Order: sequence, then structure tokens, then C-alpha cells
Amino acid sequence: MTIREIAKELKLSTATVSLALSGEGAKYNLSAKTVERVREFAKKSGYVPNRLAIKLFGKKADQTVGLLFMQGSADDRTTPLLNHAMRYLTDNHREFQVYSCHDFYSNPAAYVNTLQYMRGMGLRIIVVIGPLNQNYSMDPKLYEGLEIYAMDFDEAEIGIPPFFKSVGLCNRREFHTRLVQALIAQGQGPILTQNAVRFLVDDWKDEYGVSLPDPTDMSKDFFSIGRKLSRTALELFQQGRCRTFLSHNDRIATGMMSALLAKGIRIPEDIQIIGYNDSEYADYTAIPLSSVRSPAEKHTMQALEHLVKGTPLPRTLFSPLELVQRKSSRLLEELS
Repeated sequence: MTIREIAKELKLSTATVSLALSGEGAKYNLSAKTVERVREFAKKSGYVPNRLAIKLFGKKADQTVGLLFMQGSADDRTTPLLNHAMRYLTDNHREFQVYSCHDFYSNPAAYVNTLQYMRGMGLRIIVVIGPLNQNYSMDPKLYEGLEIYAMDFDEAEIGIPPFFKSVGLCNRREFHTRLVQALIAQGQGPILTQNAVRFLVDDWKDEYGVSLPDPTDMSKDFFSIGRKLSRTALELFQQGRCRTFLSHNDRIATGMMSALLAKGIRIPEDIQIIGYNDSEYADYTAIPLSSVRSPAEKHTMQALEHLVKGTPLPRTLFSPLELVQRKSSRLLEELS
């Protein structure tokens, strides 16, 4: 089924059908009823737009949104975010393409290679789905002609690069410093954590607790990593050196929780557990998981609304992190 055939069946002009299917009907004063009629008929008839023809004839080619999915330890929040972004763009009839960047933390070249490939595909608008940290490329030539929205930016202290259209930030270092200090002040230490969290805490003191090395391979099974870490947590608990576990992500926290419960450890009475990413499953773990919520989804959706609807978007967005307290931890009133 072609646009010409749809127009013939509905007794409309090919231009009317094309505009209705392109999402630009309102711009050219097509009635909502006509647009809906065309789309419904096209859907029932199995119409599929010729994407190659659209690119060749330059029709909105430079308006296609590239979604750059950063895979790694933050998948707890970035995978649902990617789903939300795709659904939003689909509902608003905006063309998009998805590309995945693997091993960004251990192999920064993967980010450069993926971005160059997206440029080669003719994409000019790119929304990064997932965190960027100090490993991203600072080469301005890489970003020439690109409009990039990095809404989960990890390292505010290195400055906002001029080649990003808009950047979303949070207070990760300040928040974790306050979180650790509040835990210690309320007698909920010593703390067991990982280096990725411990390095975020200004002036970490030995009495705060023990930090463990992070996995070098960010594609590993994080649930299994959490179960392995539970052995160290149990040993430290028995020595009176672990009351709280601060995790790098929710999957590690969930794996530890499962293993500790199997060994008879009470959560949070013996060891409390706090994750990071506030995953969709955090309410449904064996003990509902307390977790730190990032503003990445909020920032990214603001960028998409700007691209689709033209809503104002500042060059820098800032929203604070939030501790979502559930049953796996004791109440921290200072952070409520």
C-alpha cells in the first residue's frame, strides 16, 4: 500500500495523506478528524513508510532524533528511560533511531566510534540516554554540526562543555557526602560500600567504614556480584564493622539482599541496604529496596518535549538526588 493508493481509497489528495502521515497536519490546517482517518486507514492497510526515500528527498531527515543508549552499570534506570523516550517519540510521530554504546567506562573509544557512526547516518540531533562521565571525548571536532543533549551528566566539576546543547546535572557528590554523614550521625554505621560511591564522598574518613573495588567489567551479572559481596558483608557484620551497605546500583543491592536473607540476616535490623537508580522493581524485592533516585528521566523528557513541542529548555538543568526510603533501610529524617 502506497500513499497514492491510500489517497485514492480515501478520495483525498496525495499531499493531504502525506502531511497527515508525517505528523505535520496541524501545521497545514488539516483537521484532526482527517488526520486520524488517514492514520487509522494506513494502519489497517499495513502501510509502511519508505525510510530510505524520506532520507534521499531530505524530508525531515535532519530532524530525526538519535537516541544514544549508554549501556553499563546504570541500566537499572537507563533501560526504562529508553523505553519511555521511544514511546514518547512514537506517540508524537517523531522519527528516531536507536544506537547502543557498550563498555563506555572501560573503553571510551566506544563512545567516539558510536557518535561518528551516528553522524555518518546523517543524524544531527542526539539525545544521550544514560550517564556521561569524565571518560567522554572533549574533542570539539567530534561534535561539529551536532545538537547533543546529555541529560545524565556525571561530572559537574569538570565544567559544561560548549559543544553540548543542553546538560542535565545532579548533586551526586554533595548528596552522598550528606548521606554518609547522616548515617554515621544516627548510629547507622559502619558503612560497607564500593569505590564508585566512596569516591563521591568528600573527606572520607576511615571510621566511616570499608569500601570495596568495583567490577572492572560493567557487562557482568551484577546480581551475582551482590551475592558475592554478601560474604564480605556478613564477615564485617559479625565483627561489628558493617551496619549499612551503600550500593553502586540496585542490582548489586538486590543480589546482596537475597544472599543475606538466605543466611538469616535481618534487613534492616542487622544490615540495612540502600541501592542506586530507584529501579522499577525496587518496590517488589523481598524487602522493598531503599534507593537513590536520579533526575535523569525528568531531564531527558524535558529535552524530548523541547524537540517535539518547542518548549523552552535551559542550557543547564539541575535537579537534586532523592533518597526513596523503603523497608530495607531505617528512616533518615535529614534526607526525607
